[in-house]
Amino acid sequence: MTLSFYVFRLLSHFLEFTFGDDSITIALKESLLYWFNVQCKAKLPSGQLEIMMVAAFLDPCIYKLISDTDRKAAKKIIFKKLDKSNINHLTSSSSSSIPTLPPTTTTTIRASKLSPLG
Repeated sequence: MTLSFYVFRLLSHFLEFTFGDDSITIALKESLLYWFNVQCKAKLPSGQLEIMMVAAFLDPCIYKLISDTDRKAAKKIIFKKLDKSNINHLTSSSSSSIPTLPPTTTTTIRASKLSPLG
């Protein structure tokens, strides 16, 4: 999956970059880019490109090959997912019906059990 993101980006960059190309090469690249977008990019499931980007970000071999822009975007996605999961975790744990002791009571119990030394 990580390599697929890298190849996807390389191909996109190659087809979009036309500086110094002759008119026939530019026309071919534009046509290929159009069909690449129609056949590949548009048919990806929702969120698939983000998943591929995060996987590439987490892969040490591919990480150094992806652009800074993609690294920043992957970090943003990761932190957004972490924040969302932390909020969901806090919400679900605060709504639990298991009673808990206040921290001071727990500390007092532990201290009294450890007090007698020697």
